[in-house]
Amino acid sequence: MFTYPLLFNSEDEHINHIKTHQEFYRKILDLKESNEELENQLRKNKEMNDIIQHMNEQIRKYDEDKQKQEIEIKRTKELIEDTARLEELLHKKNGVSVVHKGICDEKYVEIILKEIASKDYIVDNGDGTRMMDIRLIRKNGDFTIGIECKDKDTVTKADIEKFRRDKIKNNFKRSIFISTSPIKNIVDEDNQIKINYDELFIVTKDHVFLAAVIKLYLANLETEKDTVFEENIVFDNIIDTYNSWQTTKKHHIKLDQSFLRLLNLTPDFDKNVKGHLYLGIASKYKAGKTPY
Repeated sequence: MFTYPLLFNSEDEHINHIKTHQEFYRKILDLKESNEELENQLRKNKEMNDIIQHMNEQIRKYDEDKQKQEIEIKRTKELIEDTARLEELLHKKNGVSVVHKGICDEKYVEIILKEIASKDYIVDNGDGTRMMDIRLIRKNGDFTIGIECKDKDTVTKADIEKFRRDKIKNNFKRSIFISTSPIKNIVDEDNQIKINYDELFIVTKDHVFLAAVIKLYLANLETEKDTVFEENIVFDNIIDTYNSWQTTKKHHIKLDQSFLRLLNLTPDFDKNVKGHLYLGIASKYKAGKTPY
C-alpha cells in the first residue's frame, strides 16, 4: 500500500499523511477496540452513577421516614405522658384544692392545643410567673399568644387584671382567657365567647366547643393578619358547628337504642351488652341507672 521507507519533508506532510490514511493508523493502534472499551467503561460508569443516585434517593427517603417516625414517636410519647398526668390530676380534682383544679383544666387545654395547633405553633406550658398558663409560640417566630385557664367557681376582678398585666408584660399578640365559670360583666353564660380587641374570653366546660373556638380563632389570624375578626361571624360559625355535633350525637343515641332493641330479642342479651357504652343526656345518669 505504501512505498517504504515513508519519507516526510515536513510536519505538515506527516500530518496530512495520517489524515489521508486514518483507517490504516487506527488498525495499527487498535483504536476501535480502545473506543469500544472506553464506551463500555463510560456505560458502566453511568450505570454505577445511576445506582449511586438511586441509593442516595433511598437513603434520603429513609432519613425522611425516620424523621417522621421520630416526630410521631415523640408526639405519641407526649400524649401518653399527658394522659398519665391527666389521670393523676383527675384523682386529685375530686377533692382537694383549687390549685389541683386549675392544673387539671390547664392540662385539658394543653392536650386540645397540641391536637389542633401543633402544626404551626409550639405549645409551651413551661413553669414561670406572670407568663400565663400556656403560650402558643408561632414556629416562624412572628408572635406568641398567651392563654390563661381558670377552673374555679368564681372568676374575680383580680384574675382579669392579672390576665391583662401578663398580656402587656409579655407583649402577647393575642390573649385568651378560658373559664369553666361565667365571667361577670364579660361572659355570663356557658358555651359563649366575648372578643375584646386583642382578647378572647371563652366560658365552657365542653372540650369540643373549646377546640372549635380556638381552631377558628387561629385560622383567622392566618387570613386576617393584624385585624381582629368579627365576633358575630366567628361565634355563628362555632355555634353552627357545635349544634351540628349535638345533632349527630342525638342520632347516635337513636341508633344505639335501635341496636339494643334488636339485641333484646336474642336469648343471650345480657352477655351481648356486657361492657356496653351507653349514650344519653347527663341528667338521666344521676339516678345511677342506664339512660334507656
